[in-house]
Amino acid sequence: MRFILFLFLFISLLPLYADKKDVTVQLRWLHQFQFAGYYVALHKGYYSDVGLNVTLLEGGPSINPVNMVMSKKAHFGISNSSLVIDYLNGVDVIMLGAIFQHSPNILLTTKEFKSPIDLAVRGKISLMGGDQDVELKAMFLKEGIDLAKVNFIPNKNHLQDLIDNKVSAINAYSSNEPFLMKERNIPYNIIEPRTYGLDFYGDTLFSSKELCKSSPKLVEDFVNATMKGWEYALSHEDEIIELILSQYNTQQKTREHLKYEASTLKKLINPDFVQIGHSNPGRWKHIVETYRMFNLANGDRALEEFYYSPDKKLDLTWFYIYLAISSAALLVLGGISHYIHRINKKLQNSTQRDKILFQNSASAGIVWNESYIITGWNTQAEKLFGWSHEETIGKNFFEFFVASDDVEMVRENMKTILNSNETYIFIEPLANYQK
Repeated sequence: MRFILFLFLFISLLPLYADKKDVTVQLRWLHQFQFAGYYVALHKGYYSDVGLNVTLLEGGPSINPVNMVMSKKAHFGISNSSLVIDYLNGVDVIMLGAIFQHSPNILLTTKEFKSPIDLAVRGKISLMGGDQDVELKAMFLKEGIDLAKVNFIPNKNHLQDLIDNKVSAINAYSSNEPFLMKERNIPYNIIEPRTYGLDFYGDTLFSSKELCKSSPKLVEDFVNATMKGWEYALSHEDEIIELILSQYNTQQKTREHLKYEASTLKKLINPDFVQIGHSNPGRWKHIVETYRMFNLANGDRALEEFYYSPDKKLDLTWFYIYLAISSAALLVLGGISHYIHRINKKLQNSTQRDKILFQNSASAGIVWNESYIITGWNTQAEKLFGWSHEETIGKNFFEFFVASDDVEMVRENMKTILNSNETYIFIEPLANYQK
């Protein structure tokens, strides 16, 4: 009997002592709340639960995550929307999920520089290596500035170089460096890509095509554990800040600094409205078109293989269990299904009616989301402006209708309308754009 009991315990404990797979992750920057989801997945055991022994490699100014992954020094990495440029140029990377729905990447400048034109005329700009800050360069192209005439230099001492006036601007995150400048009472300005119609994804998890093909289960388990870690981190900010302070505070950040960072990043991740890791192929297509418009991406690869698509295998055992349970509750579910069907039918008819009214309206109709990305474009809009529905969906409203000199005025008018229940009529001389 004792032997049988010992054998049972031995077998039941085997999974705990089974060899775990070593996995390395290259972070994009130094340790901070920017990588909170990975810290949680590691310390809460989410990675360990799926048999992964994960090591997080700290990033820095001279670290390129794409190079690290493709040279097999790391299994996974964190990049940003410039990852698609590497893919188009022939690098076999696969985008596993967009963690930040909006990019925190900005140009942080000394007080006398307020625009890309100011910097192009007399500034010295410190950026990350390779294409990691390509969206910042795109702002200059948006303003018609030749990049060859801009003084870009490699990032060395980052914020300290800006403070010491060795450079005029540095690449920065809206969640990080501005806090330090405020804390030290140093005047500064922010030049943000979104102001120029460049609303790209921020931190993006990726791996190599080789790993995704050779170890699909490992990749799927890692992605799921990571997203679970991010969900926990964003709903337990104070707890994770304490974890960072005790084990990951290589930058010697204060608790207040980490709270500022967490609050800013949560708005960019937007977990209350968007599933963490979600990305829209239409938006990626728009990002690619923007890069190509400025000759920042030259490859012509189809994007289908850029997106991660995990293999889902059918588990017949669970299917039969589900079938037995659902059969027992068939009568109840049938009644509920009939009721839901009636409600959905009414909603479907209502939605269809609204679509018909929108498409057949006598006036031009345009619909955009909170980031001014166009989601609806009716027949009259096609006739009036010349662009077809397919040419406009997923693109930024300001790129079509607003001259660069009028962008700020129109944005302020939009804010006035959205923040008030009153009716406003604005009469301003704007450029009338048509195709």
